[in-house]
Amino acid sequence: VDNKILHYATSLTNKGFFSNIIVSKILSDSYFNNFSIENDTLIHYYGHDDVVEIPDGITRVVEGAFKWKPIKTIKCPPSLKRFDGTLIKCEKLECFEAPGLEEFSTELFSKNKTIKKVVLGSAQKIPKDAFYSCTSLRNVIIPNVKTIGSYAFHNCAVTIVEAPLVQEVK
Repeated sequence: VDNKILHYATSLTNKGFFSNIIVSKILSDSYFNNFSIENDTLIHYYGHDDVVEIPDGITRVVEGAFKWKPIKTIKCPPSLKRFDGTLIKCEKLECFEAPGLEEFSTELFSKNKTIKKVVLGSAQKIPKDAFYSCTSLRNVIIPNVKTIGSYAFHNCAVTIVEAPLVQEVK
C-alpha cells in the first residue's frame, strides 16, 4: 500500500476536488484490492480470500465490513485500534490477529462458532460477553489485558490463555 497515494487522495478530498465516495472507489479499485476505504477506516471487504490482511494505515473497521465472507483468517496491522460490530456472520473464521487493537465491541466475537485462535496485542480490557459461546475457541493471547469482563469466556472450550497482566476478572 502506498501511503503517499492515500495521503494525496485524502488531501484532494479535503480540498473539495473529489467526494469521499469517489476517492474511496479509486483507492479500492486501484490500490487496496477488494477493500472500500474512507480516510483511515475500512468500510467493506469485497473479496473472497481465505486469509485477509487489512492494509497498514487502517485505524478502524466498521460494522458489517466482513459480513457473510468465507474468511478463515483476519490479520490486522498494528495501526488498527478499533473494530466495531460483530464477526458472527463470518461463518468460517478461525483466526483473528490484531496486535494493535485497543478497543472492540462486546459483540465482536460473541457466538462465533468457528473461531479457534484470537491474538489481541494491545487491548487492556476484554468486555463483558466478548467470547460468549465461542464453542471452538481454544487459544487466546492477550498479553496486555488487565481486566476481563463478566461472562467473557462463558460457554467456551478455551485451553490456552496467555494473559500475564490480568488483575481483575469480573
